[in-house]
Amino acid sequence: MSTNDDGIEYVYTRFITRNGKRIYHPKGGLYKFPKRSKKSKS
Repeated sequence: MSTNDDGIEYVYTRFITRNGKRIYHPKGGLYKFPKRSKKSKS
């Protein structure tokens, strides 16, 4: 998981949530998520 300064988290996951449904992707991939409010080491 890598966080960029633009406030977007690129998360490699095999699960994505779309319209409240959890979808499984066998190949997985990188998905953009809004930066979550959490304390992280700089």
